[in-house]
Amino acid sequence: MNLQKTQAVLDIGSSQITCMVGSVKWHSPAETVNIKTVSINAAKGVEKGRIVNIQQARQSIEKCIESAEKKIGERITSMVACLAGSIPKSHWISKSVPVASKKVSDSDIAKLLDVCKKASATEDAALLHVTPCNYFVDTVGTRNPKGLIGKTLEGRVHMTTCDTFCLQNLTELLDVCSIEKQDIVVTGLASSLGVMDEEEYKMSTIVIDLGGGATSIAVFFKGTFVYAKNILLGGQHITNDIVSATSASVAEAERIKIKYGSAMVAQCLSPSTVIEYYRAGEKYSNAHLITKKELSTIINRRLEQIFDKIDTALKDFTFASRLIVTGGGAHMENIDILATQKLKRKVRTGKPINTFGLKPSYRTGRFSSAVGLLRYSSSDKYNHHVYGVLRQARSHGDTLLKRLYNWWKYEI
Repeated sequence: MNLQKTQAVLDIGSSQITCMVGSVKWHSPAETVNIKTVSINAAKGVEKGRIVNIQQARQSIEKCIESAEKKIGERITSMVACLAGSIPKSHWISKSVPVASKKVSDSDIAKLLDVCKKASATEDAALLHVTPCNYFVDTVGTRNPKGLIGKTLEGRVHMTTCDTFCLQNLTELLDVCSIEKQDIVVTGLASSLGVMDEEEYKMSTIVIDLGGGATSIAVFFKGTFVYAKNILLGGQHITNDIVSATSASVAEAERIKIKYGSAMVAQCLSPSTVIEYYRAGEKYSNAHLITKKELSTIINRRLEQIFDKIDTALKDFTFASRLIVTGGGAHMENIDILATQKLKRKVRTGKPINTFGLKPSYRTGRFSSAVGLLRYSSSDKYNHHVYGVLRQARSHGDTLLKRLYNWWKYEI
């Protein structure tokens, strides 16, 4: 099979908003992502991956999407999106239904999943993903029950929910931007699909996305998505620690963190290197000094805290010995050494794989989740087993009318 489907996706992070347009070319044994364009913009109105100001976030997203539209020469009216601070939670549900006519059919499976959805829905938790892990037909286990003969179909299903108000705010934001949401995907899942190769996907693998305002965790068991969690700590907290210790501006603290920072103090290269920086409001004054060792000590202290929380979250997943660290913080010097030391697993840093059309500066973990969104949206390979529950469709004309209405509502 050799199919291509062009999609637009939106990755809303705490520090960066990314609009990516591309297609996925499916062929055996793997697939490739072909990027048509990437547009990025600073994230305003977003803190810790959560929307805190609709108007500011709207302006950031619209500017990002309009830039992508100019590059591809057409309107973007619908997207698959993810929001870093959606605070996903994992729930396991086991339910059973009678088989309608001896042989298990698609309608029996759909009925079972609907029962599971209803059982997991609460006022505070919105359902995002439904992942069947095991089925049983009259107590006989199977991964694919369709066509089997029996009286009862039972399923053990992983349900991924998120904070209801967080999802409603994202929905409202996309609505005022006149963008129809095709689906909402948790960041950890999106990042995983961006960086895992075929063998890792089939293995028991953990993916950690070190983002700006939040760190996302996803766990896979033999190709099945079984756990999602966000820790509301990330790279911005490290930057803020540097600001507190040095009185540097946020931009200056971010600069020296990226250029000179190390996740490990003892292993950092050239620890005595002296780094010049300017304090906030003193750009044209004399530079202040900090050594690479001192800077790395600040960074390490916060990263230790983040990895301790990750370790606690993963205590029940000893079966997963493979770990990938991605996201904007994944390429800091010695991050793999710290992750190996703290999490006691085989670690590699991850960036988008089998991806073409990205300029060199974009081939980093910062774009793993956007590439993963393209993979998710373009094929049933993943979303057949990880059912998105928010898929909708709307006509192009309706979307254009809504753009005009929202422009009048919010601008006039």
